[in-house]
Amino acid sequence: MALQQQGLKAISFTAPQLNIRTQGAYNNAHIESVDNRKITQALDEGYVVIVAGFQGINETGCITTLGRGGSDTTAVALAAALNLEEVDIYTDVDGVYSGDPRIIPSAFKHRELSFELMLELARQGARVLHSRCVKMAQSHKVHIHLRSSFTRGEGTRIHDKHGNIPAGITGVTALNRVAKIVLSAERGALDQPLDQLNTCGVELELISRVADEGNLEKITAVAPQSQLPHMLKILERCAISPKQYQVETELAKLSLVGAALHTHPTAHKLYELLHQEQIPSLPLSSSELNVSCLISADKLTRAQQTLHQKLVESTVCAA
Repeated sequence: MALQQQGLKAISFTAPQLNIRTQGAYNNAHIESVDNRKITQALDEGYVVIVAGFQGINETGCITTLGRGGSDTTAVALAAALNLEEVDIYTDVDGVYSGDPRIIPSAFKHRELSFELMLELARQGARVLHSRCVKMAQSHKVHIHLRSSFTRGEGTRIHDKHGNIPAGITGVTALNRVAKIVLSAERGALDQPLDQLNTCGVELELISRVADEGNLEKITAVAPQSQLPHMLKILERCAISPKQYQVETELAKLSLVGAALHTHPTAHKLYELLHQEQIPSLPLSSSELNVSCLISADKLTRAQQTLHQKLVESTVCAA
């Protein structure tokens, strides 16, 4: 209506009108397909097309919502359906930074990132784009230009070109308020509960799975603290008693993300710096793209600032 008041031809569509098909939970659905015929026809007729994001319809025709980042994911799905090379996503920040600028004032903006690095940043806690949005863009080779709604400057371009993206640490990220759960049961008895947790959308990250010389198996995992009540109900339905698990809350997952980290002594430096700051940590994972550990949530801000100053900023200055 605002565009029409300015003399422009504009038309709006909802998810059912465009047959944006989804499957999955009602508040965390996944886009499967988009029918582009109505959009293409409207564009050919000179209309500015407005599409309601964050929603779709399932196989029974009921409206579903996509969860966090759903509007960005819708934008990428539309771009893919229209065979576009790039999509501009406007948000309240002007790009992807090396850390959360609200916590790390010296954090700097990246001009470009690979899909792999942006996907890892999103998975490890960077909230500028949801991992599902980035994964869809990568699958359909739709480049993303993440930029500010309030300025006209360049943002961060996310693409599949690796030539200009250096190896090393890209940024410090964190997932605050996570819970650690340790499950103990007879060998094989935890398979069904793990399957049920996965089916019900619990974001469970396995740390270790070990069996002793007897018949006892122990699994250590991390999940968002907000999902803990849901997770415990599922375990109860699977006949796992409170005596078979231990839960520790008010934790945070701290990560360093970058390219070719296996060629850098990143993990050693991370734990050394945390030790110097007297911040106890539990190693979680280490790969080519990230090094992660578990720390107390009340130490998170100091840990992020320290790692950014000593590892990220020092690397940039040296370069």
